[in-house]
Amino acid sequence: MVTTIPAIAAVQDFESQGKRIYNDIYVLAEEDIDYGTLPVITESSSARTMAALTLVTSAPGWKMFSFAKNTAANTIEGSSGDITSAATDTITGTLAGESNDIENFLQTLGRPCLVCLRDRITGDLSIHGRPYSPMRFSAFSRRKNGDNTSVDVTFTCETLYQPLKYLGTITGANTGGSSGSSASE
Repeated sequence: MVTTIPAIAAVQDFESQGKRIYNDIYVLAEEDIDYGTLPVITESSSARTMAALTLVTSAPGWKMFSFAKNTAANTIEGSSGDITSAATDTITGTLAGESNDIENFLQTLGRPCLVCLRDRITGDLSIHGRPYSPMRFSAFSRRKNGDNTSVDVTFTCETLYQPLKYLGTITGANTGGSSGSSASE
């Protein structure tokens, strides 16, 4: 755990621009994690990483959500009170269309999971949630009207833990056809 306040340098606009969270988000159900073999987590002034998760033998693995273009968003808010601090990590995005897979997923509201965001420029994966402190599929808003057929989904985690660079590979992900890129790094 880092205990000193670091110097924070300025960055180029490219690094702070919006829409750097692209439309492929990977979700892993918490029950797929082998809790007998937890990954090494490093939090230091030189690295913030999580080693590869070990999955239980029968686990279906990571699933890719192809969010509608430019709808994925990640916000983390925190505040310090007199007695304790609070934070909420939120990932939202829009799943377009209507399918049995979407309808079945909506029925898992409240399900704990870990979520990886993949930067399509660098290929880096950032993992949100951790073993024993997962994200939760916390809300959805489904619509079918004259404008569109889609559902907004929200994942949240209420801890001070910040995302980590994920050093593992995304295994078992159904990469669909939206990007043509590989899910593994």
